[in-house]
Amino acid sequence: MGCNYSVSLRWAGWETRCPSCRRRLFVTRRVMRPLTRRTDRIFRLTAVEVSHYPHFMQVRIVSEPRLRLFKLSGRQRVLAGSKNGLRMLGVLIGQGVPRPDVGPCFVDLAQIDVVTSSFFRDCVLGYRNHARTTVPHLYPVVANPSDTTLEEIAPYLDREGDAVWVCRLDARGSVSEPYVLGRLDPVQQQTLDLVQKLGQAEAPTLAANDRSIGITAWNNRLSALSSRRLLIEQRSGKTKIYRPVLEGRDGA
Repeated sequence: MGCNYSVSLRWAGWETRCPSCRRRLFVTRRVMRPLTRRTDRIFRLTAVEVSHYPHFMQVRIVSEPRLRLFKLSGRQRVLAGSKNGLRMLGVLIGQGVPRPDVGPCFVDLAQIDVVTSSFFRDCVLGYRNHARTTVPHLYPVVANPSDTTLEEIAPYLDREGDAVWVCRLDARGSVSEPYVLGRLDPVQQQTLDLVQKLGQAEAPTLAANDRSIGITAWNNRLSALSSRRLLIEQRSGKTKIYRPVLEGRDGA
């Protein structure tokens, strides 16, 4: 008997239930043979490797993509300069599309002492702009920046009127302390706050609740935040639905 189902490492923690028979499943070890490409891995588990589940199965592993700049840069602890930033932008783009579905991609700055504003502009923000125009389902997030890095990039974002999602990301891929770093104009800030409060929103619903602002105006506001990679945009029929890239507070 076979069973196909998905396990999200981000929330399941190796324990889940079969959606067909609802029996409890616990993966006891992680030694598995990949059968497909790296970005969409399918692993085969035997009954010996799974407790409380007797039959043969295939498991699709879904993990959040992470681009580790420390490793990709050749273990540099200081990332500085426009030229170096452009070089690393090419490295990030050369990693291919890190996920096939809509969602965040974490640019991990762990183990890096400082990222200067010029490097951040040309590499990290450059990668965000590349994702917007070339890989629109990808939403880059800055993970694990040092305090020194935040001191470098926060004034730059304030001057430019720009903003990015920032968070902590542990070894298991669990997100904590998510917030928006930077500065938005008052209208965009108000719209972002509202979507964060609601969890998700669409222009017709917002216009119905606030008749002083039309559907087109709401749609323009939401679309602008999506182009900044602060809101995820998805279609449901003819309607565009927007939700925060991460669930968290606003630090802009």
